[in-house]
Amino acid sequence: MITIRIPKKKTSSPKPKRKPGTRAGLTKSRIAAAAVNLIDSVGMDEFSLRKLAKAMEVGATSIHAHFKGGTGAISSAIAVQMLAGTTRPFKPKEEPAEYLRELLLKVLLSLHARPEIARLVVLQLSSNPILDPLLAERLLLTLAALGVPKDALPKTFRRAMGVILEMILTGSARSNSVEQKGLSAQVHKTIAALPAAEFPNLTELREALVAETVKAGDSKPSLEVAALYADRLIAALSVA
Repeated sequence: MITIRIPKKKTSSPKPKRKPGTRAGLTKSRIAAAAVNLIDSVGMDEFSLRKLAKAMEVGATSIHAHFKGGTGAISSAIAVQMLAGTTRPFKPKEEPAEYLRELLLKVLLSLHARPEIARLVVLQLSSNPILDPLLAERLLLTLAALGVPKDALPKTFRRAMGVILEMILTGSARSNSVEQKGLSAQVHKTIAALPAAEFPNLTELREALVAETVKAGDSKPSLEVAALYADRLIAALSVA
């Protein structure tokens, strides 16, 4: 008698359960990117985890599962994400001043026409200057290459970060070009309402001032602007 064995079906192992509040495909990076878009749209004062969850079509618990620190933790993640890619490895025999100019330009470009995000980055870096360890490490390397003694690096690093934070606030203060045109129209209206006898210069230069405001909104940060702050930072190295 021949016995025929029927092979047993292989049972697939059960999929590991996700933690409560998590969702497939939802990552810290995706949440931070969505938060940037929301802040660009409504501003930091109107930003909330509830609005972020609604914009991403997830429950608020899903956001909290990734950022247990709430808004503060998301703000730190946003700052890190915006600064990512602004530094590259320092090449052997590279001129440190040129490297510094490129670094500052990339920081400005990453925050261009995003004043709300720029202020957030400044607040985060002010309280934690090594929020982005790669930026901090390469800035220290640049300062050392510029001749700063090792024992003076911590104090000089703090001074250099101060210049960078001021640059971010000033260079990223402009809104996007569409909003800038709206502000330009407001400038035009304000000057038009002024008595020409009391404000002859504003009256005469009204059209040129409005055109320059629009142009400023359309223009991106230039290497010349970055060089200005880099040179200022280098000059500050000799200050006790």
